[in-house]
Amino acid sequence: MTATDELDLNLLLADTEAEILRVVADRDASTVGVYEMIRYHLGLDGSAGPRGKRMRPLLGLLAYASIAGDHHAALPGAAAVELGHNFSLVHDDIEDGDVERRHRATLWAIHGVPQAINTGDLIFSLSRVALHRLTDLGFSDAKVLRLMRLYDETCVALCEGQYIDIATSAQGEPMTVELYFDMIGRKTAALISASIEAGALLATDDEEVISRYRRFGWSLGLAFQLNDDLLGIWGV
Repeated sequence: MTATDELDLNLLLADTEAEILRVVADRDASTVGVYEMIRYHLGLDGSAGPRGKRMRPLLGLLAYASIAGDHHAALPGAAAVELGHNFSLVHDDIEDGDVERRHRATLWAIHGVPQAINTGDLIFSLSRVALHRLTDLGFSDAKVLRLMRLYDETCVALCEGQYIDIATSAQGEPMTVELYFDMIGRKTAALISASIEAGALLATDDEEVISRYRRFGWSLGLAFQLNDDLLGIWGV
């Protein structure tokens, strides 16, 4: 099987969202509200709300399927990636003071900053919980631990990139080209690269193959952010 010829992206998307909903389902009556906030932010609250592209989990599933031939075993990793991306968006909305995301109110604009911070923290924690189901699906403890290390290192890079972004914005001076690429490498390329690397890591033990997927993901991440920034300046 090849990903380009036989994989249905709509099926991958539906399976990814079903896996996410498994992770963010209500747990008990006293905490229903926070899980409702999570599903609202993700566009999975049943209101046909905007859901985002789900690009990162889809790339991971495509990477896995291009090697293993099927995507289902990699779904917990896909859910973790999407949740990890979205915890940063909840916090980013607070940091930027954005009252809308995808044409509807952000969490902090509705529920206040304290609840939004806590919800973002919970999304991050649930993203790690999502990875544990890989053990139930038969992946070795060593492979799951390696994937969790990759995930944690990626989240560190993401927060470092956000620091650079906030710090340079406060200075009000032009950013150097070198610092710009450092920033987008940490904020964007790191997660896209890790998403693709994770798919390869789950599918094979061949380190050279994993490395090639990682490098492809890094280049794709840089290109994606460059294009996004150019559209933000000159797009219509």
